[in-house]
Amino acid sequence: MTLKFLIGVSAVVLFTFLGVGYSKKYSRKKDFFISLENFGVYLKREISFSSTPIGEVISNFNCDNEDLNDALGKALNKGARADEASLPDFLSADERDFINSYFSKLGRSDRENEIELTERFIEEAGKYKKSEAEKYNKISSVSARLGFFAGMIFFVLIL
Repeated sequence: MTLKFLIGVSAVVLFTFLGVGYSKKYSRKKDFFISLENFGVYLKREISFSSTPIGEVISNFNCDNEDLNDALGKALNKGARADEASLPDFLSADERDFINSYFSKLGRSDRENEIELTERFIEEAGKYKKSEAEKYNKISSVSARLGFFAGMIFFVLIL
């Protein structure tokens, strides 16, 4: 009886952690788009008020998001252009296309067009951020609950 109880409690904990772990992907994606929007705001400010080269602006940007730092570092090594290998795996094809199209156009026109391009980038990144925040809020609570209830069902079945 004690062994079944310990296995049941372990199953509840394991399934709950699996549910929480599933929501981590959405948390990373949400944080990535928050940082990407912040990068756009930083870039717009730098383009507007200084004549710093794009590569130097990218290298000076620091954020807490490792995924964005890796993508920007690889983009910097490729001349301020991202590629498929430099973007995180959790991004969809549309999101990758959005980011790649921005980086491919970056640094190719005058200051006014760069500011306009960056404003549109910030707006789109904000839409992605909002969408991912909504997904995360829905999925994080549901996945943790489903994991807990799946563990409880397993617990009841083994008793």
